[in-house]
Amino acid sequence: MSVFDVSGANPKSLSLAALVARSDVVMVCSKTAQESLHDVVFEHDEFAAGLTPGKIVVDLTSGDPESTRTLSDALKSRGVQLVDAPVHAEIWADLGAHAAIFCGGDADAVAKVQPLLNCITSRVVATGSCGNGHATYLVVQAIAICNRVVTCECASLGAKQGLSVRDMDTVLNNSSGQSSASERLLPGFHSAQSTADVPLNNVVQDLQIFSRAAASFGAPVLIGNLARSIIEMASNDLAPGATLDDIALFYESTGKMKFADA
Repeated sequence: MSVFDVSGANPKSLSLAALVARSDVVMVCSKTAQESLHDVVFEHDEFAAGLTPGKIVVDLTSGDPESTRTLSDALKSRGVQLVDAPVHAEIWADLGAHAAIFCGGDADAVAKVQPLLNCITSRVVATGSCGNGHATYLVVQAIAICNRVVTCECASLGAKQGLSVRDMDTVLNNSSGQSSASERLLPGFHSAQSTADVPLNNVVQDLQIFSRAAASFGAPVLIGNLARSIIEMASNDLAPGATLDDIALFYESTGKMKFADA
C-alpha cells in the first residue's frame, strides 16, 4: 500500500500519476465532505491520467449521493468502477472499535475492496448501487445527531428539575427512553469521559448535505433540519476546533448549568 497527500507533503520521487497507474484500487479520503471526490479526480490531472480501465476508486469521505452517481457514470465511461464507502464514526481515535462503512457500488467491486475496508473496521455493509453508501451515511448521521441533541436537551431539563445525571442514566437506559446516544452521553456526563472526537465542522457539513438531499427529493425532514440548525448554532458559538462532544458545552452555556454537577 502507498499513500499520497494531494496537498503536496510527499517525497519528490513519488508521482501521483505513477501511483494511481500502478494501483488496482485507489482509495481517496478527503478532510471534509466539501472536498469532493469529483474535485480530486478531475482537478488533479495526474490523478485522472493514471485512471485506466479495470481500476476501482473507493471514496471514504461522506458526500452527496446524486453527485456520487454522476461521478460513477463518468468513471464508468473510462472503464473505472466507483465504490462510495464513507466511514461513519463519532470516535476517530479508534475506528476499529467504533466505525462502520457503508458501501455503494457494483457487487463485484464491493467484494474486491471489502478486505481492504476490513482493515479499518469489521463493520462493512453493502447497501446496493453507487450512491447508496453516501445516502446511508447521511441517514445514520442525521439519526445519531438527532439522538444526541434530544438527549442533551432532556438531560438539561432533568438537571434543572434537580434530577441527578446518574439517576437519569439509570432510568433512561433501562426504559423506552434508551438510545445509543443516551447510552454514551449520560455516563459521560457524570464521568467526564469523551464520547466523540469528530470535528463539529465536519458534522455541520454532513447535515447540510443531508438537508439539501432531502429538499431535492422532497423528503420531509423537519426534525433533521431543526437538528442541523442547532448544530450550526453551536458550531458558531463554540471555539474553533470544537468536537461533537462539545455540544454538551453549548447546552451547559445556554442553560447556565453543568451536567457534572447534577
